[in-house]
Amino acid sequence: MLDMSHELKSWQLEVSRSVFEGKNVLVIAPTGSGKSHLALCLAKSFKKTLWVLPTKALTREWFMKALSTLRERLHVNIYTGDYRRESNVYEGDLVFATYESAVLQLRRKDEWFKTLELLVFDEFQFVGEEERGGVVEELLILLSELNPQTQVLALSATIGNPEELAGWIARLFSRPVEVHEVPEHERPVKLIQSAHRFRNEAEKRRFLLELFKSNPTQQFLVFTPRRVEAENLAKYYRAFGVKTGVHHAALDRLSRISAEDSFRSGEIQALFCTATLQYGVNMPAHWVVIYDPVWNTRMGEFRIDTNDFLQMAGRAGRPITNPITGKVFTEGRVVVLSTDQREHMYVRSHLINQEPEPVISSFERDLVYRVHGFLLYRNANEVRRLLLKSLARLSKKELVKAFRALERMGFLVEGELSELGKFVAELNLHPFAAMRFIKGLKSWRNAEDFGKRACQLVFAEVANETSSLPPHVREYNDLLKWRFVEKPYLNGTLLLVNYLAPQTIRDRAAWYMYSFEKLAEFTGFKEHALSIMRERFVLEGLSEVERAISKLSSLLQSKEAYIEVAIREFDSSSNTGKSNWLGLDVYVEGAPRGWTEPVKVVKLSGRRVDAVLPENSALLSK
Repeated sequence: MLDMSHELKSWQLEVSRSVFEGKNVLVIAPTGSGKSHLALCLAKSFKKTLWVLPTKALTREWFMKALSTLRERLHVNIYTGDYRRESNVYEGDLVFATYESAVLQLRRKDEWFKTLELLVFDEFQFVGEEERGGVVEELLILLSELNPQTQVLALSATIGNPEELAGWIARLFSRPVEVHEVPEHERPVKLIQSAHRFRNEAEKRRFLLELFKSNPTQQFLVFTPRRVEAENLAKYYRAFGVKTGVHHAALDRLSRISAEDSFRSGEIQALFCTATLQYGVNMPAHWVVIYDPVWNTRMGEFRIDTNDFLQMAGRAGRPITNPITGKVFTEGRVVVLSTDQREHMYVRSHLINQEPEPVISSFERDLVYRVHGFLLYRNANEVRRLLLKSLARLSKKELVKAFRALERMGFLVEGELSELGKFVAELNLHPFAAMRFIKGLKSWRNAEDFGKRACQLVFAEVANETSSLPPHVREYNDLLKWRFVEKPYLNGTLLLVNYLAPQTIRDRAAWYMYSFEKLAEFTGFKEHALSIMRERFVLEGLSEVERAISKLSSLLQSKEAYIEVAIREFDSSSNTGKSNWLGLDVYVEGAPRGWTEPVKVVKLSGRRVDAVLPENSALLSK
């Protein structure tokens, strides 16, 4: 039954009743109102729950929360699509996963899903997201085919057409659907929104400076359209004595972590950021400032829409304790600044105090990729039926084009995936990317140095799908640059491996290297595959053993040393988690699979590192 150790609000009790009555539920509630915390509470009452989220950061955050509170009761596990430490089957009573990881497992027809009881779908508005909405639809369609009795609990703060989406869920699954819309006054923090227009940029900057100066104990998240603008503004206001920081995707990992830690501790008053803080990082603030309502992407300029605005504004809509004064704030403020009259009118009519906009399907956006994935699950005729389950109204003409494209590539033969087509779909590799690689593979006769050529192909793929590469990442070799950084931690030093390139770009490149390596091996180019593998080891840091041993042994001579690891395997017989750190085998006593926090090194012997959980670990307090 429901854990009543924390008093629930009336709307949370209503949602709970609907869930326990066996209904599917779509919850639309303001940010910070307690949607996810309720879901975690409800998950205790189900034998098998899948909780899907849009980003690795959010997935890890909620996994760690569940691990610290529920691991004595449930087997809690995590899957984020990391090929280096994930099996072909899910295991666990409560599994946290990214959307893409769950889709891949469903394509594989993982038996685990057949006994799934509850699906918690966090940030459900992503069904309308232009780049990733298709994966949301595919996830629900495939799950409805495999287990239509699954109970669905979908959560969002920004859906303007909940009844339409509820009707879609009802068509997919066998249970009735209820919509619970939580009114704005249930928001735990009152959100005051305003728009300001200025005659010029100088006047806008003076206004913001006055806000900083007149609220010295309050913190600001300032969303800017571009990275360079975030950096320039932070530098500008720092010259006036404002304690500023910067956060954007082009920063190295240590710089982002330092900015987040400094903001949470109160060392930074104003954090200038791009949309990286819209999702994925828990960073509440007293003020949210949107410096300009016009943003730049690889598709060109666009105005912030209502739903994106509400997500940003929600950072000021969470109950927080001021790290400087210790007071709990129950009021947040959102201001939007502009220097153009037309933009100012747009802000007033489309952003300030507006309801969420309807969510519209983007399933057709990359139909070849979507159809290819479905064909791993069913043949062509059955896939046509499955595609009718989409939230979108698919064009017959576009469907025909998608099937013909797969036939031309040799992935689809007489309504069934060819062996090559099946292998590419199982890798979750885009068919067009696979064809580009195969073309490069066949044209390169020297197997020994093909790995270098593969690096160029990989970088081209990453650059093509990244909105804009950081200025310091211009070629593949830039992904390899790193240094050790020592950071005070507890009673010792945390030894960080700090790469120059953002981790998201490096992760994507490593995945492409792995996929291309396996594809080369599958197509009979085994020597080419070995050459790619050698380059992949360099990219993943697995060739840095001697450097790692030297640095760690030197540190251990004078200090307590901590390192960050991601536990890939767990041996229950010895209660030990296993990982790899720069080519060293790391064994951590008591660390469950999925652990991603620092661990304390107790012994270094050759290529083996023995470690334990730090004294401040939530797991040790249980």
